[in-house]
Amino acid sequence: MLRRTLLLCMFILLPLLSATPAIAQQSLAQPSIRGVNGSDVGWSPVTGAEGYRIRWYKPNGSRTFKTVGKNPPIFTMTNLDAGASYVVQVRALGDGLNYEKKSKWSKKFSFTAPSSPAQGPLELPAPSFSSVSGTTVSWNAVTGATSYRVRWIAPDGTVKGKGLDASTTSYTIKRKKLISGATYNVQVRARGDGVNYEKKGPWSGVVQIVG
Repeated sequence: MLRRTLLLCMFILLPLLSATPAIAQQSLAQPSIRGVNGSDVGWSPVTGAEGYRIRWYKPNGSRTFKTVGKNPPIFTMTNLDAGASYVVQVRALGDGLNYEKKSKWSKKFSFTAPSSPAQGPLELPAPSFSSVSGTTVSWNAVTGATSYRVRWIAPDGTVKGKGLDASTTSYTIKRKKLISGATYNVQVRARGDGVNYEKKGPWSGVVQIVG
């Protein structure tokens, strides 16, 4: 009887003892607005954020909302009345698993809408190659680039490419992706945030590699 009682207790308690403790959900920091330039608002990135929610409004006026991705931490507000006073706030959005779904709204940031149309995004120059070694191509960094796109063109006109982040200015094309002995034309272009700089710059000149 005692043995049956002990076995029953072990059967009940073992799952409880072996259960993995739940990982506590982390809080998202309250964003801090860096400033407003014309109609562009920028803020400090928040660790764990999957995106952001922006709201702007006239004091005692209706609010306009917009949800954006986590990069870049800048947004262009629209439908602003020239010369009018506004308030803007930002909150971080989490995945609801490792981080909470949303942070507190940032502190209110007051600004005056520009009285003249905002200047359009600046043009991105075409990158210039700095070296070619085997199937590795390198280029000079482009001011304002948030990423790069490399493409290689086969003799039959087939085009393949690869997107790279802004910190990368070199790329090795794997030989298994190339036809042995074939000559390929390679180009690279810079991509911007679409706000301060245009979304896509022109393609660079051509360098050649052999598969």
